[in-house]
Amino acid sequence: VFNNKGFGLGWFVNKLLKTPSTRVPSIKKKKDFLILINSFLLREGALREAYSLGLDKDVLFKKEVLEQNKNILYKAYKDYSLGLLPKIDSSLVVKKYEEGKFNGEFVSPQKALFSEVRVSDEILSQKIYSDFLLGDSFEDLMVAYGGSSKEPVSKGRGVLPTALFSMKVGEVSSPLSISNGTFSVVRLDGFVDSVPFELKHVYAKIEKTLKKDQEKRFLSA
Repeated sequence: VFNNKGFGLGWFVNKLLKTPSTRVPSIKKKKDFLILINSFLLREGALREAYSLGLDKDVLFKKEVLEQNKNILYKAYKDYSLGLLPKIDSSLVVKKYEEGKFNGEFVSPQKALFSEVRVSDEILSQKIYSDFLLGDSFEDLMVAYGGSSKEPVSKGRGVLPTALFSMKVGEVSSPLSISNGTFSVVRLDGFVDSVPFELKHVYAKIEKTLKKDQEKRFLSA
C-alpha cells in the first residue's frame, strides 16, 4: 500500500518488464528487493502527482516526452539493425593478427630477468653494496640478506624498470630507493626477448575491434 492505494504482483511485474535491464540493480538480499520496490513506488507517486497537477499537458513536458520517445525509437532501431550485421569472419581476425604482429601491436614486451636483495634500511643497503664492491659474491649476499630471483619486469616507468633496462647483463646496481620505503640492490641476469602473443589469446580482442569498426561504418553510411 502506497498513498492509500494498493499495488500488487501484476503491477510490479509490469514495471519490471518496462524497466531497462541497466536500471535494475543486482538483487542479492531482501533489502535490495525492497529498495527496488520503493524506487518503483516513488516513480509511480511522482507520475500520479504530476498528472493531478496537469503537468502532462504542459508544452515543455510534451516536448521532453517526444524527445525521449525519439531517442528510445532510435536506440531500438539501431540495436535491431546492428543485430542484422554479419558475424566477423575468422579470416579477417587472422589478417588483423598478422598485421598486428608485424607492427608490434600483438607482441609481448621485452622483459628483464633479475635478482634482488631488498631491505627496509638505507644504511644496510649501502653496506650490502659496499660488501659486493669489496669482493663478496652477489649469491652470498642474497643468502645472507634473504634475496632471491624475481619475476621478470617489462620496460616502463618506475625506479626498478628504469634501472634494469639501463644496466648490462651481470651488472649490480647501487642501492635503489623504492616508492614503498624499501631499498634494493639488484643484479641484471638477462633479458627475455619480446615474442608475439598466440592468436587464441588476442582473438576476442581483435574480433571486438573489427565489430566496432563494422558498426561505425554502418552507422556513418
